[in-house]
This record gives sequence, C-alpha cells and structure tokens, in this order.
Amino acid sequence: MELVFVYGTLRKGHGNHVLLKNSQFIDAGLTKKKYAMYANGIPYVNEDEEVSSIFGELYKVSNHTLRMLDLLEGHPSWYERKKITVIGGKKRYKAWLYFNNTKDGDLIESGDYERR
Repeated sequence: MELVFVYGTLRKGHGNHVLLKNSQFIDAGLTKKKYAMYANGIPYVNEDEEVSSIFGELYKVSNHTLRMLDLLEGHPSWYERKKITVIGGKKRYKAWLYFNNTKDGDLIESGDYERR
C-alpha cells in the first residue's frame, strides 16, 4: 500500500475520482512545501516555483491502483511522481504527488484547484 496526495481531477466530485473508489481516504491536507499550481482544463503542480501550499486529499492505494494512476498521469514522461510531505490535521505524511512543470494556463495562487 502507498499514500497518494491528489489535488485535481482525482479529488472527490471530479471525473477521475472513480480510479480511487476502492482506496481508503485518509485526510485532506496541504503540502508542507510551497509549489505553483497552474490550470488549463487540468491542473499542474510545478515544483520549480514557490507560490503556496497545495490543497488536496490523501489516499491509501494498492499497488494496482498506483499503476492505474501512473497510466492516467503518463508517469514518468508527462507527470512525474515524487514523494513529498503532506500535513493533514496535526499529522505529517509522506505521500506521492504528481508533478508537471508546465506553466501553461492560469496560476492558481490559492493552491486549491476548486478555488480557481
């Protein structure tokens, strides 16, 4: 089992969340480090810029689900999956996050895809 932190179309209420239907929701939280989020139809988190903490949801996923997420995200050629620290409540978690250093689209200064 692995922890994955999702911030866009994999979150509850979005089209790709179906891929997480058999996964355990752990917590909502923020990335410890600041990154930049851009959106042009879909969101991108850019690790080269420090704008805000990214808001998202933390899930415990099976290895099979992680492979399905990798296929969706085009890891490692489109999005690149990297371990980061997420703060949820008073806990810290090490989780995978999908990065894409694209700056295409609008900057989402809040770091929350739903508050663009």
